[in-house]
Formats: sequence, C-alpha cells, structure tokens
Amino acid sequence: MVAAGANAGALRHGKSGKLPSNKRSPVLAKLAKLEGKLTAPEETLPWIHSNRADTFFGVIIFLNAGFIGVDIELSNVDEFNWTFWSVETVFLVVFVVELMLRIAAERPQFWRFFFSLSGSFDFLVTFIGVLDAWVFTPISVTSGGSGSGDNPFSSFTILRVFRLIRLVRLLRVIRMFNDLVILVQTIGNSIRAVAWMSLLLGMIMYTGSILTGV
Repeated sequence: MVAAGANAGALRHGKSGKLPSNKRSPVLAKLAKLEGKLTAPEETLPWIHSNRADTFFGVIIFLNAGFIGVDIELSNVDEFNWTFWSVETVFLVVFVVELMLRIAAERPQFWRFFFSLSGSFDFLVTFIGVLDAWVFTPISVTSGGSGSGDNPFSSFTILRVFRLIRLVRLLRVIRMFNDLVILVQTIGNSIRAVAWMSLLLGMIMYTGSILTGV
C-alpha cells in the first residue's frame, strides 16, 4: 500500500519524480535561469571591434600621418603628383572600408554610429579626405592649379590645408590604446595642477612685491 501510494505520487509529479516547472520554488527557478546563462555560448563581437582591428587601423593611421608629412615636404605646391595622390587614395579606400565595417557592426540600428562621438568624428575626417582626394583635387588639376577663376578650390595650397586637417585622425589612436588614454589623462591632471600652482605663485609674488614696495 505504501509503495502504491508513492508510485501514484510520482506519477502525479511526473515520471522523473521532479516537480513541474510551475510548482518550483522561486529560488530554484532563479538558479535554473542562472545556469542557462552560464552555459549559453558567449556572443562574439564583430571583428571591427576587436583589439586586432584597432591595432591594424592604428598602424594604418600612423603610416598615413607619416605619408602626409612626406607629401607636404617633398611635393611642389604648384604641381600635382600622381604618385602621392595614388598612395593617398589607397589609404583613403582603407579608411572608407573601415567606416563601412563600423557602420555595419551597428546593424540594425545604423544611426547609433552617427550619434556617437567617435562615430561622427570618424565620419567627418573620412568625409574630408574623400572631398580632398576625389573631389577638390580633380577640380584643381582640371583648372590648372593656379588659383584663378571663380573656383575657390583651384589652388594646390588650399588642398594642403585639407591634408593637414586629416592629421586629426591621429586622435583616434589615443582611444584605441589604453596606455595612451592613461597617459593623456595623467597629462591633463598635471596641467590642471600646474595651473593652480602658477596662480598660487603669482599671488605670492604679487603680495611680496607689494610688501617690498612699502
């Protein structure tokens, strides 16, 4: 009789003898949910957000910055150099591909990239590079690069200003490497302390000059 009653109870609670999920205690339910989260596979980030991507594009940014310096130093202001333009075009294509990968990584909410500070900065610098290499430079070449006429971008000197603006891309390297971020923060804190120290020294010198003048 006792065994029959036990078997009947087991059948009421299920073949395995476990309580149904709707009759489990809240503690057991939370533990089961936590176990499911721990055993679930981790969500992998896109490659563009990995450290390898940051290192790769950081090296490209350094190379591009060095090339811009060589271009400014060696090229003639009044002449167009196809070699420098071709190399700059290769760098620009790499940056455009990077921008597209970063935008695609935000799908399906692509607008989040443009509303972020780093995203809008990357887009602005890349857009300036596209205007410089693929719009203003051909216009300047076709007009002779003399700077005459109604075209304000017909002078190669003006185009050099756009190349210097692209050097702002070096600021991206700071946020790619944590050591550089810590270094910049330390310098910023030091400048703040130096400013207060200068104010204090100025007050002391001003007070001393008044006392010695009496």
